[in-house]
Order: sequence, then C-alpha cells, then structure tokens
Amino acid sequence: MNKLNIRIRFFLSALCFFALSQVAIASDPLEPPPPPGGHGSNGNQNPLGAPIDGGLTIFLAFAAAYSGREWYKGKREKLNEVE
Repeated sequence: MNKLNIRIRFFLSALCFFALSQVAIASDPLEPPPPPGGHGSNGNQNPLGAPIDGGLTIFLAFAAAYSGREWYKGKREKLNEVE
C-alpha cells in the first residue's frame, strides 16, 4: 500500500468516527421510567452513570501495547528485507 492510500483511509476513518460521535451526542436521552412504589422519594431521580475509567485505562494500555508490538514487528521485517 502506498502512503497516499493509507492517509486516505485514516482520514475517512477519522471523519466517520467524528461524524458518528456527533450524532450520538446530539440525541436526547429518553425520559427515565417512574420509580417503583415505596422507594422513599417524591418523583424521578437522576440516574447515576457507571464509572468507565478503569476499563478505559486498561483498554488504552492494551491498545498502546498492541500497536507498539505491531510497529516493532513491521520495522523488524523491513530490516530483514534490506539484509
């Protein structure tokens, strides 16, 4: 693959990612269901979000390790081709 083809694919992938993320952000959340009877509160309560920090950090660490490994393998293969 030439560099121009790789750049075009990267640009299109980034464009799709940002376009889809804007659609997801723009959509309004649904109204939460009414609380069950006897819950001790007067009306709907705001839902609490789930913490994603731990899983996101682990995912990013694995992604960085994998991409570093693939980059190293590519460099090593190129070096072996030259020799």
